[in-house]
Amino acid sequence: MDEGKRLGLILTDSCLLRFKQEILPYLETYFHPNRVVKIVDELFEKVNSLKLMPYRGALEKSLTREGEEVRFLIYKSGDQFELKIIFFIDQLETKVTVIDFFPTKMNPLKMQSRA
Repeated sequence: MDEGKRLGLILTDSCLLRFKQEILPYLETYFHPNRVVKIVDELFEKVNSLKLMPYRGALEKSLTREGEEVRFLIYKSGDQFELKIIFFIDQLETKVTVIDFFPTKMNPLKMQSRA
């Protein structure tokens, strides 16, 4: 698959649920509302960039999916907030599927490996 070719993008229900139930409440607790908006915008801008450059993400060796490489990108905002965007690339359907937003300070066993 050529870098630069626009892919489809899917965010699984489980990754959106983690964002809604864990990530957003954390941000709202520890950051000023204006900063929360900026962080959310930057995070989803990075997610959307996967449509054009999915292979820049490093392989996530702790997760595997049948016949697919699970990858991640790091989103970082200062010293207080760092998140892995966990995804895989479906070359047959030319899409990227984001399966988790994983806070890097969380126990790795809680990382979601399924859509």
